Amino acid sequence: METTAKILWRNATDYDAGQWQVAEVPSNCPTINDIEFIGGKFYAVGDGDWIMVSENGKKWTQMNVINDLGKNLYGIAGWGDDWGTD
Repeated sequence: METTAKILWRNATDYDAGQWQVAEVPSNCPTINDIEFIGGKFYAVGDGDWIMVSENGKKWTQMNVINDLGKNLYGIAGWGDDWGTD
């Protein structure tokens, strides 16, 4: 049985009292192996060359992978204000 990965978030201003909520991820999102905040955005990587990006941690969109190797991604790192752009 396959299931869609889930990411939980809550408002930073309600940190002590806020309710955790399920973020919107693509319906075919596999296992997520790492999430990092890089250059003002959230990035998530997972099985099958999956990379997703989010501005706010609530709504996620899949990014295209140039070298589609069909491999699992276990980590991500970066820096700067415009990471990932030329």
